[in-house]
Amino acid sequence: MARLIVLSVGKFKNSPLKDVFAEYKKQLKFQLDLVELDVKTALSEESSVRKNKEGKAILAKIPDGAFVFALDERGTEYKSPVFAKELEKRMTVYPVIVFVIGGADGLSEEVRSRANAAISFGPMVWPHLLVRVMLIEQLYRAFAILSGHPYHRE
Repeated sequence: MARLIVLSVGKFKNSPLKDVFAEYKKQLKFQLDLVELDVKTALSEESSVRKNKEGKAILAKIPDGAFVFALDERGTEYKSPVFAKELEKRMTVYPVIVFVIGGADGLSEEVRSRANAAISFGPMVWPHLLVRVMLIEQLYRAFAILSGHPYHRE
């Protein structure tokens, strides 16, 4: 089975969302690694400069041969069962699946170009720490769907 990585700019620190993420991770029956990137940028820097610094840090952490899903508001909106099937399809071919979450300025064009696919949680913009929790819940739901567990209801 493929290894899953959530690669995200920023750190949970003392956010209550850290506990929610940890609870879902504990319930998962597969390996999922959270890689938090603490990219040093200044608020006085241009948005594009911050985004490019973060992009370089993200690209440096993507393993060779990985399938990359970018979490991006311009990505595809999946219904949960369809996402589960997409994930299953990728996991049979790729040794590593990486989910990339950018910082407050979004993802650089280089990261978006490297991504094999983009996922959107709707047209609204979500805080990147909350996106982590939404993503891990959807991963938990996907594996519940694939295993026939009753967690997901349509």
